[in-house]
Amino acid sequence: MQTDQELIRSIVEGDGSAARQLIKRYERRVMQLVRRMVVRREEAEEVVQDTFEGALRSLPTFDPQRASLPTWLLGIAYRKAAEHLHRCRPVLYIEEHEGALQEAEDEAAVDAALSEMTEERVNQLMAAIRTLSPAEQTLLQLRYTDDLSLAEIGSITGQSAAYTATRLQRIRRKLYHLITTQDYGNK
Repeated sequence: MQTDQELIRSIVEGDGSAARQLIKRYERRVMQLVRRMVVRREEAEEVVQDTFEGALRSLPTFDPQRASLPTWLLGIAYRKAAEHLHRCRPVLYIEEHEGALQEAEDEAAVDAALSEMTEERVNQLMAAIRTLSPAEQTLLQLRYTDDLSLAEIGSITGQSAAYTATRLQRIRRKLYHLITTQDYGNK
């Protein structure tokens, strides 16, 4: 089996079978990321196809010093999925609870509420996560399910690790607000 670098070299030299091998190697991971953001399978498949078309065209400029090949591919997939969502849903996701988010400044309270694993709390948390935008849900998945570092997530989303940390903190505060408000807890 060829390494990623060998595959890249073969693809750049025009080897179509190497391109198919690269797609086969990473298609599942790319599809998983895209499906977190794009719900309809047909649309997700189009985004995945666009991802690999763009990646294959850009492969000569790939720099393994900046990111690994899988991280680079996931970054392209994330941007393609975000573009798709923007085209399909031009309405911005408005922060409905902006004031409450500012009040939830006690990180210890946020951590305690989000780490409580009672059945009721888990159900509240899952319901709250479903209300988040696809981009917010994807950030949570990349960090807490896929266990990627802030730098890796930043590389995928095209943002700095510090910005990614700030976004995740805001999402956590938003979840805290949602699960601790009485009306939300009774939904």
